[in-house]
Amino acid sequence: MSSKFKISFEELEEKPPVEEAAEVVATPEGDQGPEEVKEESQEKQAKPETELVIYCKVSYFEGLKEAVKKERHDQYEIKSSQEISGNKGSVRVRKTTDSDGIKFVLTNKVRTENDNLSVAEEFNLDITEEQFQMFTKIAPSKTIKDRFIFLVKNISVNKYGDETVQIEVPELKFEVDVFPKEDGGYHEWCKIDIEIDPLLEAINTSGKDISEFNLNIKVNHLPFKPVESFVGSEATDEQKLILDQFYQEIFFVKL
Repeated sequence: MSSKFKISFEELEEKPPVEEAAEVVATPEGDQGPEEVKEESQEKQAKPETELVIYCKVSYFEGLKEAVKKERHDQYEIKSSQEISGNKGSVRVRKTTDSDGIKFVLTNKVRTENDNLSVAEEFNLDITEEQFQMFTKIAPSKTIKDRFIFLVKNISVNKYGDETVQIEVPELKFEVDVFPKEDGGYHEWCKIDIEIDPLLEAINTSGKDISEFNLNIKVNHLPFKPVESFVGSEATDEQKLILDQFYQEIFFVKL
């Protein structure tokens, strides 16, 4: 399917005159309650991962408590040299602590770019704590963050000049990563990963005549009241400076 993505953080005032296109509106609701998040099963082979990555400031940290799940991530990563290998990728180990306990996972990723999206082949493998600790001894940096997961409640596809098409998507997550400060609390800048593979699969298998669509993601409705939002792949020169500082001073901690 040929996919055309239009990224927006506010209501569209008017719909662009695109024939045979659709607008996908995915709006997470606040106060989502104790809905369960399905655990990812152990993958034995590489799987595709298509993400939209958004950066914003958190203006109301109390709103993070309305997430359906919280995880603490303690991770260490080694990135590939694109100049040497020709590929952009990484090998990472992550210790995840949540209400279900602790687990250790090794992840390999090879990334490509596709319009506004981050596309990767990903392989996940459960490892032991001993294997995790060995990896930490050779990694050049670490990342400590808390992930708050918000689930999208309602998804509809609007074909311009046609009726709204309802698409059932089993699960679409907004994974909001915030980063602890040494003196307590969190840094105001956060990172939001939206894995849209379930949405793409649902559209492809819906039997509906949708060959092209616009993706209108709203984040201003999230309960932590994000401000100054932008898509990482569409960053302006000024926003690129913000991203450089974010990754150098907040995301990666040199060892």
